[in-house]
Amino acid sequence: MLFPNILRNGRLLGASAVQHIRSISSTPVLHCRRELKVVKLMTFHYRSPLDWLRNKYQTHTVRAKLDPDFDLNEFLHGSVQACSTVTSVLAGQDANLLNGMLTPKALAMVQNSMQKYSTAEITELACAPEHVHFARPKNIAVIMLKDKRYLDIDVFFLILKAYIDDSDKEANAKITRIMTEVVMRFSRQYTETVTDWFITKAKVVKHTIG
Repeated sequence: MLFPNILRNGRLLGASAVQHIRSISSTPVLHCRRELKVVKLMTFHYRSPLDWLRNKYQTHTVRAKLDPDFDLNEFLHGSVQACSTVTSVLAGQDANLLNGMLTPKALAMVQNSMQKYSTAEITELACAPEHVHFARPKNIAVIMLKDKRYLDIDVFFLILKAYIDDSDKEANAKITRIMTEVVMRFSRQYTETVTDWFITKAKVVKHTIG
């Protein structure tokens, strides 16, 4: 199964951790606010023909050299679930729950990228899969080192959320818009036996609230 270490969170993180993640992603910071549906604009989904061709060629290389059953769409679906889990755990400021999903280097990298944000801003990182407006593969690399074989996939995520403050009954009720950009590298080893996917790089590139 794709991303067994991510999709089967109960086995990796424990039932209490999963419940912790769900409570973070489902409970708004302000009880008086209501989530608004953000329209997925087509401009966000634009991809250059060269990017599309490169991904097609790279996917063909993966199937030819590593995994004949590799499905990029299935992979991206799993990566969105992973992005939701990681951002929600980071929002709860209990990064130890990510041990086993992120390598120590990736965990240190993503924590370092969050240092410029306040505690309130970090809390807003939490997202559900439906908040991820697209997951775009930036690079798919097959790595052959002597007798070792690896697959690295870099993915860019755009997360969009919006809330309205219901405590203000006036027509000009405040709307809060949140845009987050995250990049992650998913790695898998194909040397002897196929391992689970692990996140070996992660960074919050941009996180704006307005």
